This record gives sequence, C-alpha cells and structure tokens, in this order.
Amino acid sequence: MSLNITNVKQTPLTLQVKIERKPTEKGNYSAMAEAAVSFLIENLKYVIVSYAEKLTKGDEVVRWIEYEFETLIPHLERFEAIAISDELPGKIRDIIRRAEDLAGTHTKLKIRMGAATFNKAIYQVNLFTTSIKLHGVKEEISDCRRKLLDKFEKLRDDEENSDCRSELLEKSEKLQLRDPPPPVETQTVPSYLRRHAFYLLLFPPNQQVPARRLIVLWVAEGLVHPNKHDDKSAEQIARGYLNELMNVGLVEEKRRGKLTCSIDPKRRDKLMEEAHKDGFLEAKEGDDVHRLVDHNGASDGRKAFVKIQRKSTSSMSIKNYRYAISFLSFNTQEGSKPGEDIGDFLQKCISAGCFLSLRVLDLECVFRPKLPETLGRLIAMKYLGLRWTYLEQLPNSVEKLFNLQVLDVKHTYISVLPRSIWRMQFLTHLYLSEAYRTRFPHPPSKVTLTALETLWGAFVDEETPIQGALDTLFNIRKLGLSCRSTTSKQSEAGVKMLEQLKAINKWISNLEFLESLRLKSRDEDNIAVDLHLTSLKENRRLSMVYLLGKLESILLCRLPASLTNVTLSGSDLQLDPLEFLGRLPNLTILRLLGHSVQSSQMYCSKRSFPRLKLLWIWKLEKLKDFHVEEGSLPCLEELEIRECQNLEALPSQLGSSQMYCSNRAFPQLKILRISKLQKLKNFGLLPWLEELEIRECQNLEALPSPKRSSQMYCSERPFPYLKVLRIMKLEKLKDLHVEDGSLPCLEELEIRDCPNIEALPGPQRSSQMYCSESAFSHLKVLRIMELEKLRDLHVDDGSLPCLEELEIRDCPNIEALSGPLGSSQMYFSKRALRYLKALRISKLEKLKDFHVENGSLPCLEELEIRDCPNLEALLGPLGSSQMYCSEGALRYLKVLRISKLEKLKNFLVEEGALPYLKELEIRDCQNMEALPRPLLHIRKLKIKLTNMPQKIGKEARSLNPNVNIIEQKLALE
Repeated sequence: MSLNITNVKQTPLTLQVKIERKPTEKGNYSAMAEAAVSFLIENLKYVIVSYAEKLTKGDEVVRWIEYEFETLIPHLERFEAIAISDELPGKIRDIIRRAEDLAGTHTKLKIRMGAATFNKAIYQVNLFTTSIKLHGVKEEISDCRRKLLDKFEKLRDDEENSDCRSELLEKSEKLQLRDPPPPVETQTVPSYLRRHAFYLLLFPPNQQVPARRLIVLWVAEGLVHPNKHDDKSAEQIARGYLNELMNVGLVEEKRRGKLTCSIDPKRRDKLMEEAHKDGFLEAKEGDDVHRLVDHNGASDGRKAFVKIQRKSTSSMSIKNYRYAISFLSFNTQEGSKPGEDIGDFLQKCISAGCFLSLRVLDLECVFRPKLPETLGRLIAMKYLGLRWTYLEQLPNSVEKLFNLQVLDVKHTYISVLPRSIWRMQFLTHLYLSEAYRTRFPHPPSKVTLTALETLWGAFVDEETPIQGALDTLFNIRKLGLSCRSTTSKQSEAGVKMLEQLKAINKWISNLEFLESLRLKSRDEDNIAVDLHLTSLKENRRLSMVYLLGKLESILLCRLPASLTNVTLSGSDLQLDPLEFLGRLPNLTILRLLGHSVQSSQMYCSKRSFPRLKLLWIWKLEKLKDFHVEEGSLPCLEELEIRECQNLEALPSQLGSSQMYCSNRAFPQLKILRISKLQKLKNFGLLPWLEELEIRECQNLEALPSPKRSSQMYCSERPFPYLKVLRIMKLEKLKDLHVEDGSLPCLEELEIRDCPNIEALPGPQRSSQMYCSESAFSHLKVLRIMELEKLRDLHVDDGSLPCLEELEIRDCPNIEALSGPLGSSQMYFSKRALRYLKALRISKLEKLKDFHVENGSLPCLEELEIRDCPNLEALLGPLGSSQMYCSEGALRYLKVLRISKLEKLKNFLVEEGALPYLKELEIRDCQNMEALPRPLLHIRKLKIKLTNMPQKIGKEARSLNPNVNIIEQKLALE
C-alpha cells in the first residue's frame, strides 16, 4: 500500500488533503508516512505565514474595537431613542457582545501564554484562532457603523421639513451623538463626601478650580478630620476625597500644567437642590446665609449668591450674614471699583456684628481689595486667600488673627510680612510672592510658628533670618525658597550668601517630614549660581524636587529612593545624569531644563527608569546624541524635546539627521512634542502615539519618512491611535496629503504658520484644502492659522461628521470656505458641518460673503467673525451688503461676536430668530446703521459695544430693560 497525496486545497484555517491508497511494499510505510507529515508541515507553514500579520496585530485590533465602541454605542443609543422599528440595532448589539467576548478572550490568552510553562502551544493555537475572528468582527463593526450613519442621514432628510424636526434636534442635543453617555445615576456620592461635593457649587459654572485651592478650603472649613494614629496630613486625606469624587463621575479632572477640576454640569442642578435641602448654603428655616458668594452676576434666586455693590447692600440683607462661615468673591473686573466695593461691604458687615464666625475669606483674583482695619475682629478665621489680588500691604489688624491656618499672598506686591507672623502658632500653610520678593521680618525673642507645614515662595537674601529663626521650623512638608543676593558689593555678598546657603543646606537635612522641595539660587543678572547642596539622602519622604542652580554631579548619587518627580535647571552638570537618575526606582517625572546638562551625549541603559512616564529635555545646547537602549523607558508616555540645536537623532541607531523609533522603542509613548530641532529631517513610526506636536523644525520635510520631498504624507494607518496633531512653523513643508482611513482616531488638528503649504489635506490640486467624506471621520477640532498660500477650504456634504470647533485665522488669500470652489464666498449647505458648535473666523482679507441656509449649522452655539475688511454680507442674501438672520438660521446660537467689518451696514433679524442668544458683541463696525429691533424680545441678553457710532449707542439705551450693556465706548460722528 502507498500514499498518494493529491488535490490539496488551502483554506483560511484548514488544509484539505485527499489520500488515495495504492498497493505497496511493507517497508515503505515509514517513508510514505514521513512524506505525508512533511507535506502537511510545509502547508501549515504557508497558512501561518499568510496570517502572521493578523496574529501580530491582535492587540491593535482590540484597541481599535474599544475606541470604535466609544462612538458607535452613542450612535446606537440615539438611534434607539428616536423609537424607530428596525432590525439593525439588535444585530449591532449581538456583534458588540461577540466583540467584547473575543477581546476578553484574547487578553486572557496572552496573559496565560506568557505565564505558561506547559501546554504553551495550545494557548498559541487558541490565540491564533481568536486573532482571526477579531479581524472578522472588525469588518462587521465597520459595516454596521456605515449602515447606521446611512440610516441617520436618510432619517434626517425625511424629517427635514416635517413638524418633528424640532423634537428630533432636541433629542440630538440631549443624547450628544459623539459623546459617551452621562455617568450612571446609581453612582451616588457617599454620605461622608456630600458636603465636599456641595462646596464645588460655590464656584461659577464651567470654571476650572485648582485642586490645591479646593483642598485647602476643605481643610479650613473643617471638612477634613485627620486620624491621630495615621501619618497622613489633612491635605493628603483631602486629596483622597477628591479622587473619590472623580471616581463616581461627579468631578471632572483636567491637567494643563497644573491639576484643575470642575463639577459635571449634567449633575450640577440636582446637586444644588440637595445642598439647599441640606442647609449647606442657607438655613432651612429663616433667612440666615451660611456661605456667601459674590458671583458678579445674577443671584439665581438664592440668597447665598449675590452681586456686591455699594448701593445694593442694605442693612436688612446684611443681618442675614450673622452666622456666615465662608465668603468667596469671584469679581474679576478690572479697575479699582471691585476692590472698593468689597472693602465697603466687609466694613459694613463687621461693624454690624456679622461675619464674626467667618472661617474662610477668599478674595482670589479680586483687584486690590480694600481690607478694613476691623478685619482683626474675625478671630475665627482660618483661611485668608489674597492670591492674584496685587495687594500692596496687609492691614495691621492681621496680627490679631491668631487662629489663621492658611495665608495666601502669592502674586501680590506685599514686600514684607508683619512681624506678628512669627507668633501665629496655628498657621499651617504660607504662600508668598516670589516674584515680588516677599521677605520675612526679623523674629521676636520667642518664635511660636511651629505648626507651619508649607512655606512656598519665600525670598532669601543676605538679611533673611535663617539661623535661629526659619531653621527652627522642623514640621515643614513643602518648602520653596528663592535665593538671591541684593548687596551691591560682590565680595561681601558672596561671603554672606554662601553662609546663608550652607545654613539652608543644614536646615533641609533636618527636615524629617519634607515631601516637596523647590530651591533656586540666582544672581542679580538672573544667572544660575551654586546651590551648595551636598545631600538629600536623609530626606526619606521627599517625593518632589525642583533645583535651579549649579550642582556637583556627586549629588545625584545622594538622592533618596522615594523621589517620584525631579526637575533640574541651570545645574551645569558635566557628566551624563541619566546614569544616576535611571536607578531611582519610583521616578515617574524627569525634567532636564535649560543648561542643566553640559554633556554631548546621554545614554539610557537597559532596565533604567522602570517607572518613568514623563521626560522633558529643554535647551541642552551641547547635546548631540541621545541613545536609548532597548528595554529602557518601558513606561514612558510623554516625551518633549525643545531647543536642542545640535541634537541629530532620537535614538541614533540609523545615523545623523534622522529621528527613528523602532517598534520596540517607547512601547507606551502617547505624547510627543518636538520644538526647534534644527538638524532633524525625518523620523519613523510610533504606532501607539495619541498626541503629536511639531514646532519650528526648519529642516523637517515629512511625517513619517516619505518617498517624495517637501511633502507630509500619511499612508494607511501610520498613527492608528493619534488623537491630536499640531504642526507649526515648518518652513519646508508644502503639502499634507492624508489617505482615507490613515488617521482614524484623529480628534484635533492644528496647522499654523507654514508659509509654503498650499494644500491640506486633499486631492493633488494646488492652493486648495479639501475634506472628502472619508477623511477625518472623528475630527472634533480644526484650527488653520497663518497659511499665506492657502486659498480655498472645501468641505463635502457628510465630511467632518463630528467637527465641533473650527477656527480659521490670518489666511490672507483664502476666498471660499465650504462653498463652491473659487467663488470668493463662505457658504454652508444643510448637510455640511451639522454638529459644529463653535466657528471663529478672523483676518480673511479676500472673503466677501458668508451665507448660511435655513437649517444649516443647526448645533452652532458660538460664532465669531473679526477683521474681514471685504466682508459685505453676513448670513444674508449673497452680495447684499447686509447681515440678515432668518427665523430658521442658527437657531441654537448663544454667542455672536462681530469685529472690524468695515463694509457691513445692516444687521437684520427676523421675528423669532436667535431665540437662545445670550451674548452679543459688536466692535469697530463704523458703517453699521442700526441694531436689530427683535433683540428686544430676547431675555437676559448681554450686549457689549465698543467704538461704535453714537446712534447705535442711543438705540441700545432704548432697548428692553432686561438687556445689560456691559461696555460702551461711543465714537464721535
């Protein structure tokens, strides 16, 4: 018998082999079996090679599916909410469940395969099969999303002229097509955090509150109770409370240099009702106010929110503040009037016996408030916030506030603290003005300032009392000192400052509880000088250190292992610091700023920086090479390189003038910012990148490396997860061409000051920006600025379906926006940019017309048009030299700003148009003849007129009393 293998068929997952039996000799069985097995192995190899790409990209597909669900599920929920009987939602739900199961199976198999010693091959086969299925599900999801959007478009066209249109738009607004669903109501705030959450209601809506401000206010109000048996400070406990509020979705967190937070606007109204029932703001019975807020606006019908003016405060209302424990003012108007009004209000209240139980007085950002001498009667006060007030001096009565725990005079002009500061035995946090050199006075014979934990922004010169005064404060947790000589004689100044710095060094070594240290040493020319810092190894709780001044390299060997955040500036280190800093096991943030390193090379060895997430390299002029060995920086998420003029490569495996990142380099990198790298020409792919910013790289021609010069070319998925792309001042860049689907996750695109760019992105037609229906399907923000050669921006109907913000500035040759090409007009059809919320246009010299069809831009809330000297018609019939708004145009517009439109004469508004307009600003429109009469029927409209004809001012005065004219500067006729 013999084996004859014929008719082999290859399918994606199987091999079909037809075996025929033939008579053969007995001894040939083994040879025939061996031949059959060899044949099967060869074909199996072929199948594995064919699908190896899908196997290796399993993780990428899982991430793609997760991101796609963020947009697909809100689409689906909105479609179901409109109550249309259709089989598509059920099919999509089934696919979603199947995709989630496969993604979970894929993740588990990868973990188990990595840990398995036996049966690893079985896990590998299962992983292979799961990856193939994931690719199939991915295609199904893309198909469903396309079908769902097609049904939406058809539905919109059907409802366009029906009575249901307004109802459909309302549902669209509530459900927010692209946003994730609101937090689940079952995620209630824990009972012990309710009053902490109520405190956020005191701040104006949509205002970002610095976390440090909120935390110290909680502590001052007595809302945080440290455990005597716990080593945590009250601020650390309060930070934990803030994290809990974020976890339940009540507080949103944003980080732009500093951590800020704000309350979820969707839950603000309900929380306000709960605070009112709880008596947090006002007494449940009676007129007593517990917490008073000056919002410089409408009181919203609540006694706790007022607008403080001299004429508005009566004796009857003042009596309601007898038991108030907090007073916060958010009056940020310019001029002396707000400060005078606050001072007069405080004087009246204190003289009438009110505010005597006040614990918190927060006047941050109120310009120079006139603090009365009677302030010393508020002996219960624990928090006095005067940051950004530019106050010149404190009243003498401050010395009577012995219960004060927090004094914040940062960003003020207070030069010397009162001598009584040394006797404030309960003072815990003291924030001073480093820029204005706030000094400590010489201490009395007995110093009782022993509870101080935060001393931030103190100025130290030759006369500052260090020995026997500041160095007796041993409970310091946060210390920020700025050292600078003020003596004109250099020799004497050098000797005295050397003694001061040595005393500071000794004091720091004795601070057992020190957690944060910022130490600066500069001369009168603002040049960094020696810090004379020898060691920080004894400060075992130190987590953050910022050092500005020259250091010895030996100090890097004497840093505590507890450090998580290190910033060096002006250190003048001759050796590569990464060799020493890379050994710190907990380091997550490293910033090497101007002149901190003088070495020409820096090297990251294998397994160095095991937890580093952020790395900044700024102004290292001598740095030429930055080598990163494979296996180092495994957790790096943000990398910023700025003004390193001689840096040629990162990492430099592929030679000079090129930045190249292999697939294994920076596996977790999400944010990359490059600025002023003159020798950089190209760089390779970073597949996990989410934010990319390139600024002032004169020789950079392409991203990523193209085959054609002077062109930025994005082929299919070079950055599959990129969400933010900013391109600024690239002189050699001419074109940006993006293939459909190459940037599938992009949400924000900004292109600024690229003088040679002619087209972005679109067909290869010069001087034109073209957005097709498939490009930028998830883009939300588009900014185009200072592109001299750009002429047209054409947007197809249905393209940019998710765009919410569009800004076009200083493009002198642009003639058309979203209109017929080459027509010198701005035109929006009914289906273009349907979800746009903000449109800002400025300095478009050749733009003549701006026409909006009825029903187009249905979601627009903010419109700003500035400095377009040739614009004749705005919103109205083309070529009519007037501004005309019909009843169906811009129905949900809330803010309208018009400035420097020289040829605009009339602004006509139909009855019932612009029903939701809240703010109207008109500036420098000298030929405008009249304001629209129908604005009289818009309630609570704020109008701001600047440099307008006198007749416009007279007409504004005759408007409805509900209209508030904020500012009016009338031009002479």
